[in-house]
Amino acid sequence: MKKRRRKTKRLKPIQKFVAGASLIIAVLVIAIIITAANSGNRQEPDSEATTAPATAVPAEKTSHYINGVGVTAQGSTDEVAACETYALSALMGYLKIDFDVKDFGENYLIKSPISYDDDFNRCGPDMYTAFAGDLEEGYGIYAPAMTSSINSFLSAKGRRERASDIYGKTLEELCREYIDRDIPVMIWANAYMQEPEEYVTWIVDTVDENARTKKGELFEWPCNEHCMLLIGYDEDSYFLSDSVAGEISEFDREDSEKSYAGFGRQAIVIQ
Repeated sequence: MKKRRRKTKRLKPIQKFVAGASLIIAVLVIAIIITAANSGNRQEPDSEATTAPATAVPAEKTSHYINGVGVTAQGSTDEVAACETYALSALMGYLKIDFDVKDFGENYLIKSPISYDDDFNRCGPDMYTAFAGDLEEGYGIYAPAMTSSINSFLSAKGRRERASDIYGKTLEELCREYIDRDIPVMIWANAYMQEPEEYVTWIVDTVDENARTKKGELFEWPCNEHCMLLIGYDEDSYFLSDSVAGEISEFDREDSEKSYAGFGRQAIVIQ
């Protein structure tokens, strides 16, 4: 018996088009559904969380004054002492440390006398090494030797504070680092921030590791050398506890920086 061939039904062109279009639409619908699902799961970025807040730059301070610092005027005590000792007296008063000018000058201040050689040449120490002269007719002492003197005093009194000498920083830098934190600073400058008109010289006969001259060299001392306690500033001035003036003195910033720089920008803090 002859098998009959089964005829395959052929789609008309229009039917092919409709079938193809239906498949495409189905794929698109599935894609849209998947995209919508993913979109629902994804969190939109929080504009407030992702936008970094503007960091406010703190305005630089234009003034600060340390309250509670007094003045020990030169000549206010029975014993004559160096301006460095009077500046230290004002600082000790602020730190509430018992301090006596005579006691410090006699027992703790590193001193070396002024003398004369056979040719009547004046001889004395490098002032970075010791106080030049005695308390009645002395000249002065610079930061490293004064720092050692202060620390001997503090140790003897059983205090934990210690003095540190500082070099090379401007007065403005000292204000940022110390005055803004209510830490007074002993500085060396000219009295009243005026240029020296006269100098005293002597041949150096005493030195140590801090000396800036050698034995036999000439040391030059400006007659209005002065040590004061820096306690404040504003846009125009610096404020200092001044034993020569016997009060808190206000000095022009530019004049003060120049005078202070003339002594090598040396200072002392106690912490």
